[in-house]
Amino acid sequence: MKSVWEISARERRSPDWRLRHQAGRAIPPKHPTQKPVALLERILLASTNEGDTVLDPFLGGGTTLLTAFRLRRRAIGCELSLDYINLSIRRLCSNLVQVNLSVASVQFSVDPPLDSVDRSKCVPSSLQLVQQELRFHFIGRTDRRVIFSTEAGSLDEARQKFRASGHPDSDALFIIKTETEIYLA
Repeated sequence: MKSVWEISARERRSPDWRLRHQAGRAIPPKHPTQKPVALLERILLASTNEGDTVLDPFLGGGTTLLTAFRLRRRAIGCELSLDYINLSIRRLCSNLVQVNLSVASVQFSVDPPLDSVDRSKCVPSSLQLVQQELRFHFIGRTDRRVIFSTEAGSLDEARQKFRASGHPDSDALFIIKTETEIYLA
């Protein structure tokens, strides 16, 4: 085995390239650290087995997840940018025949609790809550992108706002709920 891998860059007219360049879409540019699928395939084949779980803590464009799914691995991805989450979801949905997405909530905590679910125990009492937000993002059924986003106190309230904006329930494939809490030390 050679110690240097020679893998060509992505093709300009790949399905991923077309996703980013559809007319009239506000789609983020290629992720600045995107890797070729062939590179991730080689890495995953060398380091995992079918059925293993692959973690990508910096999801970006979703190349690792896409490759893992194609190689029959489970995959978990984390990403802070909603634009890249949107791009990754659209990429996965357009490249795979069947995708089962499970998004309970997006949480970010610098100091997560070890064994407690009670949020009051997550943050020392000396910290002051300065902002709290519950937001819902509706993913479109036909184009797999965020078609509506709103701040709301509950899922029912968010769905009412979605309908009030002129969208029927059938427009949404699924809904992502994000919770944000910001504390001052």
